Amino acid sequence: MKSKPDQFFSALAPVRRELERWRRTRQRKGRIPEALWRTITPLGRRYGVSRVARDLRVPFYALRDRVEVARATEATDTQKAQQFVEVPLSLTPTPTECVVELEDASGWKMTLRLTPANAGDAVALIQTVRGRQP
Repeated sequence: MKSKPDQFFSALAPVRRELERWRRTRQRKGRIPEALWRTITPLGRRYGVSRVARDLRVPFYALRDRVEVARATEATDTQKAQQFVEVPLSLTPTPTECVVELEDASGWKMTLRLTPANAGDAVALIQTVRGRQP
């Protein structure tokens, strides 16, 4: 298992290479591209803004601001995901009637038309009609 310093340096290595490539190929001084910031910001959140800014040689305050925005956005997303939504029963599909037809070998037949309100009584009703008490 890698130690924490090893994890830190191995996580920063690909980003450091991208930054160095960008620094070598840019025409003049300019802002760090947004695509690079999108890879740097999560590192700042995980390993600390100061440490990442120092090691990658990026502006501390710019990274700090981006990390704060990312944290605020995540908190808002979490709050939205945790909101309770009540669904009224009138919106849920419920059958208005259920038909149960029973028949045994002796020719006895019974048809029950049940609504959701009385469906729970069906077993007791059948046992009573057939001569067995529930």
